[in-house]
Amino acid sequence: MPVRPHDLELVVSLGILLLSAGLGTLTFLTWRRERERRLAIVTVAYVLFALRGLAVVLEETFLMSVRPELIDHLSSLFVLLGLLLFFVAIARD
Repeated sequence: MPVRPHDLELVVSLGILLLSAGLGTLTFLTWRRERERRLAIVTVAYVLFALRGLAVVLEETFLMSVRPELIDHLSSLFVLLGLLLFFVAIARD
């Protein structure tokens, strides 16, 4: 049985959601212990990646009729902002 692009995108987005949520939780717990501002920034970046995964999962499963191009653009914005926050966290000294 061939893999459909729709199914592949759903599985990858679900992986992004779960991995980002797990890493974000671990980073948040570390931030609570260390209280370092960089960790808070990285936590927010992971939340944005998780939101991207969630947006695509919702689009692929439930929201097929609700303006999918808007969801695609918003999820791309989440990735862009997450990457910018990672840069800010690394460049900050």
